[in-house]
Amino acid sequence: MNISPSAEKSASGLDPKAKEILEILSELPAINDGTPEAARALTDMQNPYDPKPKKMAKTYDLLIPGPESNLTIRIYEPETELPGPLPCLVFFHGGGFVIGSIKSHDAIASNLAAKAECIVVSVEYRLAPETKFPGAVDDTFMAFQWVINHANELGINARKVAVAGDSAGGCLAAVTAMQCRDRGIALPVLQLLIYPVTDLSSDSVSKLEFADGYYLTKAMMNWFKTLYLNHDSEQTNPRVSPLLAKSHNNLPPARIITAGFDVLRDEGKAYADKLVSSGIDVVHSCYTDMFHGFLSFSGLLAQGQAALDECTDALRNAFYNR
Repeated sequence: MNISPSAEKSASGLDPKAKEILEILSELPAINDGTPEAARALTDMQNPYDPKPKKMAKTYDLLIPGPESNLTIRIYEPETELPGPLPCLVFFHGGGFVIGSIKSHDAIASNLAAKAECIVVSVEYRLAPETKFPGAVDDTFMAFQWVINHANELGINARKVAVAGDSAGGCLAAVTAMQCRDRGIALPVLQLLIYPVTDLSSDSVSKLEFADGYYLTKAMMNWFKTLYLNHDSEQTNPRVSPLLAKSHNNLPPARIITAGFDVLRDEGKAYADKLVSSGIDVVHSCYTDMFHGFLSFSGLLAQGQAALDECTDALRNAFYNR
């Protein structure tokens, strides 16, 4: 497993600018203190610290067939002089399977499209509690298959499609890669997992150490889990907790990004370690002075911009150097 330079920085503490943002966020209502609808309204508000959106050649929404109803996808076509068809990233937003949307992750998606010079397809999967497990898993896998099957009409190179997501979306990306393997479908060329959920069944050291005060709390994770799952026994299902899968062999290469002050830090590292032990090519970077979700604050945080650049470098390498 390779470690990027950002992971080698001394764990000297929380970045001062990150601390400022956390202090501002602490003044907002706790997401898990209200209804899912209230939490969604809060997270869909304009984030003044989002990375600056990039100009696209074209951005449009499509309705595609889902397992039970149509799903919305948002397609970002970058301005590029590269000849088509272009590679593609299928992106799943985070939000604990309960909140978040293609709108909340619009700036990140446009940055990935512009910097990696690829088409990005962002998926609006169904949320809990209205749709519990395995709704989001089924939606995202079906959307990934749809993109592959309609690559020609979308101007996509079907042999160069990656999958990515942050937080809960990282879990969905990892599970999508597993399902491709298990069903004999062509694998993504890369799984880009940004502070991913990989184990809802246990409490790691980081879940206890950073349980409160660092944006994503242990109580919030429990709230998400209660709303997402039908019953506790599903916590160990590999499509909920991909770390617990029986096999991690024959999966795509992975780039995994974690944050030092994050309840999900240890399960992200554990997933990287599990893939490495299974012979998978992995680069894991821990931004030791950051908190969960820091890419969404890249407008202020240099580390967020650095992580976005790392993501796009990984994508470009997977798309153009293979």
